Amino acid sequence: MRYSQRLILIVSFLVQISVAVGLTSWFSLKREEQAISEVSQKLHINLTEQIHKKLFNFLAFSDITNQLSLNKIKSNNFQITDITSIEQFLLKNFKLFSTTGAIDTISYGNERGEYIGAGRLPDGTLVLKIKEDKDMYLYSLDDSLKRKKLLKIRLNYDPRKRPWYQTAIANKKQSWSPVYLTFSNSELAITLAEPIYKSSGQLFGVIGTDIILKDVSKFLADLKIGKTGRIFIVERTGKVIATSDTKKNPLDEDNKKYIRLLLQNFNLTLPQQIDLKNIQKTESLTIPVQGDLKYVQISPIKDNRGLDWLLITEFSRQEFQEVDRRNFDQTIQGLSLVFIVSIIVAIVSNNFVLKPILQLIELKRDRLTGLPSRNIFVKKIERAIEKQNTFTVILIDCDRFKRINSSYSHHVGDKLLVEVAKRLKTCLDSSDSLARLVADEFAILSLKIKDENGAIALINEIVKALSPEFLINNKKIFLSSRMGIAINRAPSCEPEHLLRNADAAMLRAKQIGGCCYQIFDETMRQKTLALLELENELKTAIQNKEFLVYYQPIVELQTGNISGLEALLRWKHSVKGFISPANFIPVAEETGIILDLGIWIFKETCKQLKSWNFPITISVNLSVRQLEQPDLLDKIDEILTQTEIDTNFLKIELTESVFTENYESIKKNIRAISSP
Repeated sequence: MRYSQRLILIVSFLVQISVAVGLTSWFSLKREEQAISEVSQKLHINLTEQIHKKLFNFLAFSDITNQLSLNKIKSNNFQITDITSIEQFLLKNFKLFSTTGAIDTISYGNERGEYIGAGRLPDGTLVLKIKEDKDMYLYSLDDSLKRKKLLKIRLNYDPRKRPWYQTAIANKKQSWSPVYLTFSNSELAITLAEPIYKSSGQLFGVIGTDIILKDVSKFLADLKIGKTGRIFIVERTGKVIATSDTKKNPLDEDNKKYIRLLLQNFNLTLPQQIDLKNIQKTESLTIPVQGDLKYVQISPIKDNRGLDWLLITEFSRQEFQEVDRRNFDQTIQGLSLVFIVSIIVAIVSNNFVLKPILQLIELKRDRLTGLPSRNIFVKKIERAIEKQNTFTVILIDCDRFKRINSSYSHHVGDKLLVEVAKRLKTCLDSSDSLARLVADEFAILSLKIKDENGAIALINEIVKALSPEFLINNKKIFLSSRMGIAINRAPSCEPEHLLRNADAAMLRAKQIGGCCYQIFDETMRQKTLALLELENELKTAIQNKEFLVYYQPIVELQTGNISGLEALLRWKHSVKGFISPANFIPVAEETGIILDLGIWIFKETCKQLKSWNFPITISVNLSVRQLEQPDLLDKIDEILTQTEIDTNFLKIELTESVFTENYESIKKNIRAISSP
């Protein structure tokens, strides 16, 4: 009887364990399905965020090109009615931007039906499109932009009847055209066109910049989207204009007839009740397809210039087969070992099994700092726009963070970012939102700050919080920052526009130096365009040999004698004349152009010292960027060997910024230069 009671107790205990493990296994499988669905959604969000940012950066080249073209056309350098003058300008302007690969054609058509276009063929050949009489002629060009060969003729061409021209005129502002087939390349393209008016309101014509959509497909294909993931950008009609699927082409096989494949040609089956024309927010779908599941997300892509597309991202459940198989095996093992494991072990194992899936992609919060991600921050701005008109967005960029990473380690850099996030939190109100956007860039959304005074007060608190030293792994690190402020006062503003405005202000703060912040205004965009134009002119100036070396005497105040000379870089622009070093040196430093300029001025100084052949010392400045070059010493040795100068009469000077920047990473070069 006692044996039977013991057996009953043992069996009862085993049954309880079996039921507990069985329930745990059942809940594990249910949670697995939920986890896979959540992971798929996070993959879609992450991918959508990447595509939006890269696509708008790609399309921004059209806006920049148009603005530079309009600024030039509206200047007094030539008459806008002189089609020959416009032809030369468009050719030179296109040649300047053709290196980006994003621009296909820059066009101008006027109200009289005259047309000029500068573009490129797929093989890189520069071409001129020009209307003569009633027809348009396509010429290839040589390196000097002279007509080389007639390639094509398009009969009865009138730019005023083209979609890009008509769209800009109808909207009376900068607008995207419908998608069309190009004449020169037979490729799908879209044009950003802007009308030009006289002061009286009479139309001059339309300037336009073409983007080839095949280039959009290229960067979609380069994105990492797993083994089964695919991306489509489609019109509201369902016609595909770009895709990550390299096996598909938005044109038919013979590449002659203008046919864009419909959505079903890509084996993407959507429920009939989904109307693409009416989708105004992100839609998520789970679609069964032949024993498999497709996780699909549809998101609008819009801007204020008429762009209205849909982004479709797709993942198959096959993407998670390996995870499924591992979870299933571990569940079976748990059931097999039911008599030798405890409930606690079963629960711990269950959590351990699901952990890899739940942590596969964490998009809601930044893993390093625990702050919200860019996607969540944008949604908070959207809610702020819906609730109120006036609020403030601040972007914060940590200066010299890349150098800190390279000098110490990424581990130190990560710890530094965590500490920065902690200090920033101490400056904020409970209603404020802090996020980490990318790398060393943070963002603040303040609903209470509604004017410049409030924003400046918060900036001062942030500067005060970040000024004390950071002690990371027994290393003292001092960190400064640059901040851009954008104050929203318009109820219809887009979140991305606010972020772009704050980013432009932050960039301006970096460029002017000194002040740690800038508040966005409408003139800032024009200044950014001017700096971009200056950067392009700097590259051209090197090719055209527009730089000169002036030698400034160094005079001893006590004796009045000349003790030496200092080599100074001067730029004589072919049109603008002399440009102040204060204007172009910072741009050269930031873009890296200073590296080529620095070696050139060093070589010119050595050649001059050799040609003078009398004992006088010349000083040459080296920038921080040059001192960071690993091959700097080799280049200096090569120049000294070629010129055979007496190095006792050559001084290399360093500015104080060398010691406030990343001194540890350049100390080796400084010691080598100073050694005999």
